[in-house]
Amino acid sequence: TQVQRFMVIAQPHRYPDLAVLADTHLPIVDVLERGEPEAAMAVVSAHIESMWRDFVRLDPAAGPP
Repeated sequence: TQVQRFMVIAQPHRYPDLAVLADTHLPIVDVLERGEPEAAMAVVSAHIESMWRDFVRLDPAAGPP
């Protein structure tokens, strides 16, 4: 989304190594390549929750999603 792109561009201190950030998407790609839609939903949901936890950890004022 545009918000996610803004976070990466406007706050580079949050994601100093974009290769590491990109690697967090590999499990999503893997499950999509296997053609497992239910698993994909679970993996994407876990990814979003993990990224949000990292975001809040770095900025406690962000609060819950």
